[in-house]
Amino acid sequence: MIIKKLEIISFGKFSNKVIEFSDELNIIFGNNESGKSTVISFIYTMFYGFGDNRGKTLSLREKYTPWNGGVCEGNITVITDNGKNICIYRKAGSAKKYDILRVYDADTGEEYQMNPGDIIGVGQ
Repeated sequence: MIIKKLEIISFGKFSNKVIEFSDELNIIFGNNESGKSTVISFIYTMFYGFGDNRGKTLSLREKYTPWNGGVCEGNITVITDNGKNICIYRKAGSAKKYDILRVYDADTGEEYQMNPGDIIGVGQ
């Protein structure tokens, strides 16, 4: 699987941020507090969801509440091992049961009923 593009609509410090990756090696770097860990958490969230806190620690939905208000939302586009362009869209609801998830073919728009983690072979 190759990650092609991140579209961070709202997640932590980022709003309307697009990051495109090349087919080669990509490195995420920057100064302290520039958002490197936020980008990695966004990628994780697109595959596995925002979680819930169950009284222990902050969930990703709480930790990365957009600084400009609203809810966490975004897309990740990947190329699967069999060459399909898949887009994963997530939007956080007020609780896990209200989250929105769409997994679809980025070329045809065909919807898939699958756990996005299955795309990389590590479902949750």
